[in-house]
Amino acid sequence: MPCSIRRATRPDPFLSFADGVRAGRRLTGRVTRLVPFGFFVEFADGVEGLVHQSERRRLSLSLRQP
Repeated sequence: MPCSIRRATRPDPFLSFADGVRAGRRLTGRVTRLVPFGFFVEFADGVEGLVHQSERRRLSLSLRQP
């Protein structure tokens, strides 16, 4: 089965995640990548978002080793 067909038959992880999240809610996640303009955080399986460097000061970050 071609990859695009397999992907199309699975539910979109972002839509499932977005259904349970409301504006202003505090989220936890795992930093997956650092880039010159910020970092990427994985909030759930298949759901990753960019946190721009200008937002860093507003965040409460705690470092934990996996």
